Parts: sequence; structure tokens; C-alpha cells
Amino acid sequence: MNSYMQEKWPWIEGTHALRTQLLDTLSDAELAFSPGGQNTTLGAKIGHIATRRQAWGAALPGFRSGFTRWTRR
Repeated sequence: MNSYMQEKWPWIEGTHALRTQLLDTLSDAELAFSPGGQNTTLGAKIGHIATRRQAWGAALPGFRSGFTRWTRR
């Protein structure tokens, strides 16, 4: 592992552990709760973040090679 990853990895592990703990703690009803108005549910917000992270993860190899496809799948 390179020095950058050695420095950053504990932070990344902590973030993943926090996400896992959050999803294990919340019930389906809590994830589906809507405060009303135009607000989205917490479950929808988490899903939106996951979709963005997946898109960025798919784009990273393109940044390295100089070719990136920005179409939605």
C-alpha cells in the first residue's frame, strides 16, 4: 500500500463502519419516513448518495486513461 493510502485508509475504514452502523440501526419505517413538503425520505437520500458514489467509482478509471463516458446507465 502506498503512503497516501496508509495515511488515508483509517479515515476511509471509519466512514464505512459509520455507514454500516447507521444502516444497521435504522428501521425500514425510519428510512421511509417523510417529514412532508418537498423533502425526500432518508432512505431516498442515502440511495441518491450511493448512486453518485457508484457513478464516480465507474468514472475513475477513465480519469486515469484520459477517456470518460458521462452517460447514465
